[in-house]
Order: sequence, then C-alpha cells, then structure tokens
Amino acid sequence: MPWVVGIDEAGYGPVLGPLVQAVVVLWLPPEDTTGWNALRSMIRQARESPDERVLITDSKAVYSRYGLDGLESGIVRSLHMGHQTLDTWIKSYVMESSRQDWQRERWFDGAEVIPKRSWESPLCWPFPARARIRLLTPAAFNRLCDQTGNKAEVLGQGWIELIRELETSSSPPLIPEDGQDLVIYSDKLGGRHFYWPMLQECFTGRWVTPLREKPLESRYRIDGGTRAISVQFSPRAEASSLVVALASMLAKYVREIWMGQFQRFWQRHIPNLDTTGGYLPHARQWYARIAPLLSEVGVHPDEVWRRR
Repeated sequence: MPWVVGIDEAGYGPVLGPLVQAVVVLWLPPEDTTGWNALRSMIRQARESPDERVLITDSKAVYSRYGLDGLESGIVRSLHMGHQTLDTWIKSYVMESSRQDWQRERWFDGAEVIPKRSWESPLCWPFPARARIRLLTPAAFNRLCDQTGNKAEVLGQGWIELIRELETSSSPPLIPEDGQDLVIYSDKLGGRHFYWPMLQECFTGRWVTPLREKPLESRYRIDGGTRAISVQFSPRAEASSLVVALASMLAKYVREIWMGQFQRFWQRHIPNLDTTGGYLPHARQWYARIAPLLSEVGVHPDEVWRRR
C-alpha cells in the first residue's frame, strides 16, 4: 500500500499570529488514496449527518461549528495523542527550527497541557497517522518575507522543508525506506498553477515530469528514486483528500493554541482586551490597543505584526 501525504496551512491571510503548515502521513489502499471510502466506517465529512464517527474535514468548517473541541477530537484520535505539556508535545511534532523560535516568545507557556480534554476511542488506522508541523512566528515570518521578497515564496519554502522532513526528521522516520509508493496531496500554494521549479528543488537528483498544470489541478510524477512519487496540487484539496483535511485541522489547532497563549499574555496587561482572529480590519484595532505597551514589556513590533 502507498504512503499518502497531505499538506495544508493555517494563518496565511492574517496579520497577527503564526503561519502554520502541517504534513500528515497515512498508509492507504492504492484504490482509494483519498481515504474517504476506505475509512468511511470511522470518519465523516461536514456534509454528512452527525453520528458516532469522527468528524474530519476542512478546519474552517470544524472550527466555526465546534470550536477547538471539534479540531481536537479529530486530531487526538487520529494521532493517538495522550495528555502532555506543550513543551513535550512540540518535541514530537514541531520542526526543531520552529520549536526554538516558538519557545523564545514572551507568551510561550510550555507547561500548558494539551489536549484540553480526554477523548475516547482512538481511530484504528491500518498504520497510525504521523505528522510534522512548521510554525513561523510573526518575527520569523517577517524575516523570511524580507529575504524572499514575498510570502508566497515563504509558503513554498515551508512545503519543501516539510517534505524533506518525511524521511530524515526522526528515528524511525515518518516514512520508512521500504520502497512503497508515495502519493502527495496538497492545497494550491497562493493560487499558483506551476510547481515544477519548486519540486525540482525539493527532490534534488530526481526527475520531475509535469502531467497537468491547470487551475483545477497541477499533477506531477517524480522519477529516479527508490520509490514512485506522485504529487497533486488542487484548490480546496481538503474536500477531496482525507489526509489534507487532517493536516488542515492540525495546522489550525496549533495556530489556535498559539493565539490563545498570545492573547492571554496581552489580556493580563489590558484586562478588557477582546479576542481577535488576527484578520484585518479588526486586527488593526486590536494592535492599536497593545502598541503603547510593546516597549514596556520588551516586545518588538515585528514579534506581533506581520508586515505582509
């Protein structure tokens, strides 16, 4: 059976909070690499009526209807997560470079315990889901945007870093060197349709063949390695791929954990401060309330406000 990889992000549009990208890996049958039919007895999508199955779908649909609990339910059961401090959790799931930036922030609380509540009945996948996360703090995001010139390039760099993490990041790696096919599904990055240069950079020493580059689908074959690799980018990929939907939920969950700590930090200084999702125009009003305190608490504006 092939290893199926899903990649998605949360926080590309806001001006407050991190950009989070997540990759999730599942072992799925070759006749259904999208996963919805093969695992239908265990999971449901948002368009289906609520029942005992676990909801896994686009993170925005889950969060708007069920909040953090809805995201957590699917993630905890999929990844078989137990209760642990945030410090311990990020060592297992977050890339090392992201970990260091996150832990240096003034509002980071490594003693916070996640998940927030207990969830029974972990999903019995054919092979346990595995995941890795890249979190760019606002300071890191601004720094990389300055280096690359635009945030679409930052998103592409993150995609490459996550794919490279699959076979090199841990012992054992997220995907073993077993020669099994690798199928990668991803949401389109910043609306672009052409990914050949990015993929050639990612898969150094291999041959990237474009099979289709259209608005509704960009598909590629990667040759020259120890396994067959296919890559597909599509808009709203979380609707067509279970693994992308799970990556979407994980990225959103991690962003909301960060936002919760960030906002509690500032609410300790401004007791009546409201909450924000980080999007304009409300984010500008919210930032105006905390801006007079930045120098007092030793926080640079770049650690809070994303300039692109």
